Amino acid sequence: MIEMSGSSQAKGLLGAVAPAIAEPRGVALLRRIDRTLATVEAVALTFVLIAIVFVGVYQLVRVHWLKPAPYWTREVIKYCVLFIGMVAGALAAQSERLFNIDMFTRAFGPRGRLVVRIVSALFCAWICLMYIRGGTVLLGVLADEKGEVISPATGMLALPAGAALIGLHMLLHAAIDAYYLASGRPSPDSAEGAPKL
Repeated sequence: MIEMSGSSQAKGLLGAVAPAIAEPRGVALLRRIDRTLATVEAVALTFVLIAIVFVGVYQLVRVHWLKPAPYWTREVIKYCVLFIGMVAGALAAQSERLFNIDMFTRAFGPRGRLVVRIVSALFCAWICLMYIRGGTVLLGVLADEKGEVISPATGMLALPAGAALIGLHMLLHAAIDAYYLASGRPSPDSAEGAPKL
């Protein structure tokens, strides 16, 4: 009889419990696109967070010790906060944390959960389309206005761009779920029940 150490037993058990399920090429490609977009969004979010910290510290020093403080610092902070909010929304959409109707989906079986996820993703994408349309109208209104560093039209570009990113994540998730619904195969995303937390 061969004795195994605790870590060897754990590795053996974990390997036996969760074998990797190969997804079809199209679904794997959609997931890769979704993850790549999320990576780009996270990098952009990091740079903007760093910028807002530096500009905020500069503004604090200028307001309290080296007066007068320039207006452009408020302008940059305002548009950075808007950008952070929209990109954070896109990251939440990518990780399926935008909204969670957990209690509602528990009333359905696996196929019903897929239908609810598809319908809610398509509804969210439609709302994003309306938001993009409204954002482009706003950009047209602000086109002639000037700012010290960032024009209002450029700063407000975060609204339709962020809505487009959220909508794209929702459409990618809806396409993946539609494949699993049409093929009859169980979706790894809804195997346990509700959307992942």
